[in-house]
Amino acid sequence: MTSLDAAPRTDRPEASATPLLTIEGLRIGFPSLEGLVLAANDAHLTVGEGEVLGLVGESGSGKSVTCRAIVGMVPHPGAVLGGRIDFAGRNVLEFSKAEMRELRARQIAMIFQDPASALNPVFTIGHQISEVLRLNAGLSRAEARNRSIELLERVGIPAPDRRMSAYPHEMSGGMRQRVMIAMALAGEPRLLLADEPTTALDVTIQDQVLRLLEDLRRERNMSMILVSHDMGVIGTAADRVAVMYAGRIVEVAPTDVLFSRPDHPYTRALIDAMPQLTPEDRSDLRTIPGQPPDLLKLPEGCPFAPRCPLARDECAEVSMELTAVSPAQSSACPFARDGS
Repeated sequence: MTSLDAAPRTDRPEASATPLLTIEGLRIGFPSLEGLVLAANDAHLTVGEGEVLGLVGESGSGKSVTCRAIVGMVPHPGAVLGGRIDFAGRNVLEFSKAEMRELRARQIAMIFQDPASALNPVFTIGHQISEVLRLNAGLSRAEARNRSIELLERVGIPAPDRRMSAYPHEMSGGMRQRVMIAMALAGEPRLLLADEPTTALDVTIQDQVLRLLEDLRRERNMSMILVSHDMGVIGTAADRVAVMYAGRIVEVAPTDVLFSRPDHPYTRALIDAMPQLTPEDRSDLRTIPGQPPDLLKLPEGCPFAPRCPLARDECAEVSMELTAVSPAQSSACPFARDGS
């Protein structure tokens, strides 16, 4: 069913009474010559202890910038304009620079989309991991080297002591991604933000990276936000899924529920557009009509309305507030269940 030939997960952890991360009403804006671009527009999310939340949507939907806001790394000239991001009961938007550095060092780590650009090409792999450990954990040079070798071994790098002296360009894309995971784990974070961690990797390596992340999550009871535009990756790895479109969360549901009973028309369209495995299905590849919206010229109400097969005049009045479809599933479309 998915690009990794695996069914959606059904072994979800029990939801914790108090989420580790709660995002409420998040608004992120980027000024432009034509006006303000809202990359996140009243976004709401929660992540439980030990949970993998999949954050899915087309490119430009606001997934990556939402994760960057959690760790205070919204690219200039963008800025958080409103809302709350509560981690372990504290609003990180009120943190000082020193508190935010401490948060990134010991509590929340991020794996970026392109390891080739995230790793410094002029320093060896060992130097880069060791520096993280020395700065964040206060280890000596020898201790940091030994711990770096342990981390490289844990993420499946062969001959880790030898690889310590390798430069990023001397490693494959899959190996560079494993190095990024090792660096992220150096501070033993409670929350890992994985931004498109399998982009540009072939399917076999994708599967290996996702299995590694799942193993590490189980070992450490680590929470994770897994960002992807690939529904197959999300279906394989996530416990629960949030679907994002034009800066808004349009649906949230457990993975098995989302794939078997998608509610929002955009969610349905994403699932229908997934590549199929049989030759018969491949001949009928479906696409989502139209183009993602211009964030400077969003329609009133639901931003998906111009591309939606269920669109009607009333869509201009939709508040985009998530409402319960079932105890575990919420959707922003009030017309999806009308059957028309």
